[in-house]
Amino acid sequence: MLLSLGAEYNWMLNEDYERGYNRTGYSVYGSYFLPYDLEVFARYDFVRSNRPEGADRPWDLANDGSSIIGGLQYQPISRVKIALNYRDWYPYAQNLENHAYIYLNLEFKY
Repeated sequence: MLLSLGAEYNWMLNEDYERGYNRTGYSVYGSYFLPYDLEVFARYDFVRSNRPEGADRPWDLANDGSSIIGGLQYQPISRVKIALNYRDWYPYAQNLENHAYIYLNLEFKY
């Protein structure tokens, strides 16, 4: 298999048992497998809280937004993976700044 794609939708009702405080989100992701044990991957996430009755804005606006992740993974030997990836967070609130990160992840399975 050269290509792997996926998508999911989440709907959380009454978060922390608070009636009317809901959150929705979805993710779309995929991987493309290249020769020499390389893999290119990407993911997009979106999360948003609702506006409770009587409120003028979403209840968790500071954590609402979307993120993008993309990178390259290499598996030099069985049970070892190395991934270099870029992550960016775009908050929904206009007064918050975007956050960009570069990560180097190592995975060792035993």
